[in-house]
Amino acid sequence: MTGPLESFDADWLTLREPADAAARSPVLAGILSAWLLDTLSGRRIASVVDFGAGTGSAMRWLAPRLPVPQSWRLVDGDAGLLERAKDTVPLPVAGIETTLADLRDADMVGLIGGADVLSASALLDLVSAAWIDRLVAACAETGTAAWLTLSVDGADAWFPALRGDWAAGRAFARDQARDKGFGPSLGPAAVSYAALRFRDAGFKVGKAKSDWRLGPGAAALQQELLRGHALAAMGADPARGRIHEAWAHRRLYEIAAGRGGVRIGHTDLLALPA
Repeated sequence: MTGPLESFDADWLTLREPADAAARSPVLAGILSAWLLDTLSGRRIASVVDFGAGTGSAMRWLAPRLPVPQSWRLVDGDAGLLERAKDTVPLPVAGIETTLADLRDADMVGLIGGADVLSASALLDLVSAAWIDRLVAACAETGTAAWLTLSVDGADAWFPALRGDWAAGRAFARDQARDKGFGPSLGPAAVSYAALRFRDAGFKVGKAKSDWRLGPGAAALQQELLRGHALAAMGADPARGRIHEAWAHRRLYEIAAGRGGVRIGHTDLLALPA
């Protein structure tokens, strides 16, 4: 049995979109663009399906970087977020379709079938090994490339260094392994596991770092991120709850004073059918 499904509100997705845009790998996007141009074989429109699309952030970033117009199918379990995604559609997108689906047990082949590219952002680290196995099998069956970005990889660092960083980070890492609705989460191990499974399925695989690097100019995002880290740490390590809470207050003070910063480690993954 799986736990409750992790969900994200529109305000959080809007807050993080500039950091996501700055972090995604343009190198992997360029490789995908070249592969797509070769693969289309004269077709004028490419097809992309986006799992966990939210408000359409990945579409807004990737669509202008692809060589031809595209049709996008945005898949999410939140109808309100999908409606928001229709508000800002980049010019290269020739058509957009939204699909309300629960990705925990959805028919992946049915959702992916007919698409040239599968997109998913900030998703792999939330899911289980079994879920990734299903995703890889669906991409292999349909011959679909996978562009999977912004998966956490555990290479985090808060600045300036403070007492309590290590303990809070260790507790947060334990939280990342809990069931977020897809079975026990792989967390920072997800990208390496997915890369291995795609290679085993015959795909050509590339990875690139896509870290968030947040300074004083991203104070609001830092604050929300810190609150989430602190709550997760306190939930995973309640015996040290007051210690983690005190750590969070010190961090918030540094952010408010314009001295705080953080690097959140992410990795992008591109898997192309051979």
